[in-house]
Amino acid sequence: MFINGQKIDESEYISLDVKTYSFYVETFVVPEDTVFVMGDNREDSTDSGFFKNPYIPTDDVIGKYICSIPWIFD
Repeated sequence: MFINGQKIDESEYISLDVKTYSFYVETFVVPEDTVFVMGDNREDSTDSGFFKNPYIPTDDVIGKYICSIPWIFD
């Protein structure tokens, strides 16, 4: 996974042998003002990778900010 062109080290929580799948493409470039939703079980999640239009407009997202976990993106 890359965020803003920077590879994210996910080795603490996802094994290197994990295979993820998509019905449509292997690479997603998330347009501005949208989100791409990923499930917590990457090998068996029906997440944005399985939708014909995988990008959800941020205006359609309903939620509440609780906190940040700073060490994830260090």
